[in-house]
Amino acid sequence: MDPLVYIILAFIFFPVFLLTIFKDVGIAPWKVLIPFYNYYLWNKIIGKQLYWFLLLFVPFINVFMVFLMEVEIAKCYQKYDLGHQALAVLFPVIY
Repeated sequence: MDPLVYIILAFIFFPVFLLTIFKDVGIAPWKVLIPFYNYYLWNKIIGKQLYWFLLLFVPFINVFMVFLMEVEIAKCYQKYDLGHQALAVLFPVIY
């Protein structure tokens, strides 16, 4: 499959992932649609400092930061073992 298809699917499904998290913590769902602000709120949910948010704008590092933030969300839901965290990274929408 073309890599562009994966990128398009990520842009479609990622807001769904954030929407479920925002609903769980009581943040208005429309805030998912605001670029950059949704990442800022996600950073506040996991309780990390501002530099985590700023590292999302550094090329190549941003991919790893998103993975780390997905693992931190899994920890917020009391999922500490490697299997749960791997599922959170590989399937963030359904996990």
